[in-house]
Amino acid sequence: MKRRLALILALSLVAGLSAAPAALANETNHVDYWESHYGMECSKIDSSPGQTWTSDDSYALVILKSAKTNDFFHYVSAGTDLETVSGKDISHIITCGAGDGGYVGV
Repeated sequence: MKRRLALILALSLVAGLSAAPAALANETNHVDYWESHYGMECSKIDSSPGQTWTSDDSYALVILKSAKTNDFFHYVSAGTDLETVSGKDISHIITCGAGDGGYVGV
């Protein structure tokens, strides 16, 4: 598998293309990607509540995943209704910085 990915990356560089966005799309489904990217504790909610979700806490960052789209919401307060931009059902939710509602970044 690693050799296959290395070959794809090498060929895409030669062709002037990038396979990174496709590889990153798979990574963004995992909490550890967001924790390392933003430097805060994150969690994943696997339920599918439809096209909207009401925040159960204050968060520095909420990502609604629907189809192939990540919708980002910063500084979300508890009780806030969030909706997917695509209009598609939510497949899962990533929340970061629970209780903070604070600063995102370094």
